[in-house]
Amino acid sequence: MDSNKYQKFEHFVNSYEEVASIYKVSGQACYMILAHFTESDLSAFIEKISRWARYSVETVIANKTETDANE
Repeated sequence: MDSNKYQKFEHFVNSYEEVASIYKVSGQACYMILAHFTESDLSAFIEKISRWARYSVETVIANKTETDANE
């Protein structure tokens, strides 16, 4: 993050109903946000979080979780 205003950032992210989870993580990133935005809403969200942080966007293309139903 570009600042140390973690609580404000967390509160801001949690204010979006599209956000399913926000995790504090170790490594190069400070947070991982699991969310379900439309393209236009994602663009607006990214613009707003850019005040606090740099970001990367990853998109799920397939669920590869093995379950008993797949056997």
